[in-house]
Amino acid sequence: MNSCCIVCWEDITTPVTYGETTLKYCFSCVKDEIENHYPRWRKSVDQADCAASLRRMISKPPPMTFADVCGMTVANEVRLRCGVETIGAKLKGSPEDESQRQKLWEELSKINCDDV
Repeated sequence: MNSCCIVCWEDITTPVTYGETTLKYCFSCVKDEIENHYPRWRKSVDQADCAASLRRMISKPPPMTFADVCGMTVANEVRLRCGVETIGAKLKGSPEDESQRQKLWEELSKINCDDV
């Protein structure tokens, strides 16, 4: 019995793996998240009109990889696999490395959410 994608509800016919973990996402939704998650997150931060929402978005480091999207901890894994196809796990537009990520988080942490 196939499982279904937690985003689009389509049957998952070829599992997507991230490290040793089999994801509950179809490959199409994984690719969409890689392409669009960070720009959506950044736009939400930049255009926030709710202090509580902004506080939640900047309470953790900015998303950088697919692991951040789905709340996983995947040490040193940079590729997602679906059958014979692989794609990078880094989110498009996100910080290039951990030092850039930390610098951005420090900048975001200075935002006074009560001014939103």
